[in-house]
Amino acid sequence: MASLFMQIKLMSVALILLTVSLTFLLLKYGIFSGQESGRWDAVHHDCIDSPFLKTNATATHAAVVAAMETMKNKKIGLVNLESDRLRNWDELDYVEEIQFKRVDPNITWEHLFPAWVDEDEEVSTPECPEIQMPEEEDGDGGGYGMVVARLPCGHKSERWKRDVFRLQVHLVVAKLASYSPQGVLVVLLSACRPMVELFRCEDLVNRWGDAWVFRPDVQKLREKLALPVGSCRLVLPLLKKKAQ
Repeated sequence: MASLFMQIKLMSVALILLTVSLTFLLLKYGIFSGQESGRWDAVHHDCIDSPFLKTNATATHAAVVAAMETMKNKKIGLVNLESDRLRNWDELDYVEEIQFKRVDPNITWEHLFPAWVDEDEEVSTPECPEIQMPEEEDGDGGGYGMVVARLPCGHKSERWKRDVFRLQVHLVVAKLASYSPQGVLVVLLSACRPMVELFRCEDLVNRWGDAWVFRPDVQKLREKLALPVGSCRLVLPLLKKKAQ
C-alpha cells in the first residue's frame, strides 16, 4: 500500500513538472500570444519585462488611426504631439489638441522627492514646485473617448525615469482620462515603458511598435490623482500636527 502511494505521489510530481515545462515552452515560442486577439495576458508580461521597444512608426500610426476610427464621434484628446503628427489627424472630427503650460525646466526630480525634508522647519519651510495641469473640463462634453500622447523618453540616460516633464505628461493624460467614463482608451507613444504607477500593466490591452494602448480603471486614476505628487507634500510640520 505504501509502495502504491509513493508511486502515485511520484507520478503527481512528474505531471506538475511536465506542465511547467510545457507552459515555459509555449510562452517562449509565442504560442500564447495575445497580440492579434487583443488579449492583455501576453502584453502584460512584456510590460513588466521590457522598458524599451523597437519602434515601428508605420505600425504605430496605423494602430492609432484604426483605434481612433472606432471612437464613433467621441472626443479625442491629443497631448504633446509634434506638428507633423497633428497634421495626420487634422481631417478627423472631434479631435482636440490639449494645451498646457510646460513645467519649469529648472525643476528637477530632487525638488519633488528630496532626500531630506525639514519637518520641524528649523532651517526652512518645505515647499513643492507646481506642475501645471490643463484647465478643468466644463462637464458638458462627457469626457474623452480616447487620449493620445507622446511621452518623452531620453533612454540614452538612466535618468529617463526621473524626467519631470515626462511625469507631467503622464499626469496630464491621467487627468484627461479621469474626466471620462469607464472605457476610455489611452494611447501612449513611447520607446520607454509608461509609468506603471499610473497606467498599470493589467490595464494594457495591446501594443504595436511604440504605441501602448490602455483601458484604465477611471476610478483608480481619480484616487491616484487625489494623492500628493512627490514626497515634498507628504510632511506636515509637527507644530501643525499638534494643533490639529
